[in-house]
Amino acid sequence: MNRAGTADDPRDLMRPMALFAGLSEAELERVATPVRMRRVPDNTNLISLEQRGNEAYLIVEGTVRVQVEQEDGSTVILAYLTTGDLVGEMGVVERSTRSATVKTLEDCRLLEMERGHFNDCLREIPRLAWNLLAMMSGRLRFANARIQLMRYDVAKRLARQLLAFADTIGIVNDDGSISIPLRLTQEDLANIIGASRERVNRIIRTWQKRKLIRVDPGHRIVLLDPDRLDDLYR
Repeated sequence: MNRAGTADDPRDLMRPMALFAGLSEAELERVATPVRMRRVPDNTNLISLEQRGNEAYLIVEGTVRVQVEQEDGSTVILAYLTTGDLVGEMGVVERSTRSATVKTLEDCRLLEMERGHFNDCLREIPRLAWNLLAMMSGRLRFANARIQLMRYDVAKRLARQLLAFADTIGIVNDDGSISIPLRLTQEDLANIIGASRERVNRIIRTWQKRKLIRVDPGHRIVLLDPDRLDDLYR
């Protein structure tokens, strides 16, 4: 007999996520049964480089940053992941150590899936494996697009990166503006696009004066006129 749904029933939290699209109720029940909820505070290393990959995490609420620290002390930001995203799956699927550090950027609620159970479900549920492949393909495409951006000047790189965030995770407001639901400091943006924080600061201030963007408290960026930004830096 299936369990009745509750506010924290993993099935109800997982059902709208892209990773579980097309799964039957029985398949969703199979995945969800041993999953447990974790609450992780802001500014915490959820995953550390070289740590054994024993769990994968589904983000129910919150945002994390995937990063690699370089020998010179600088940080390379690989990705931002938010509600509905999966994190830590590479180490779980490959049965290897972690290849990057994952840090929470706000208080997060996560569903934790143990390695053996996750891999069993991938073998037993073809649709789940297909959805994971599609998700990883999308991330690779996004990474390739970032590499291509390096051909351009800093302003264009920054504009295209913000527009990419808007396209993939942006929230369209009633006035046509698009909110990017990530906490993005100027240092974060500089690390993402490979530029100095000072140069990013100058561009951000110019765009604010031109009413192209707004930076809300908490470093959340709103594209006030995304079409004009796109036209200027196509």
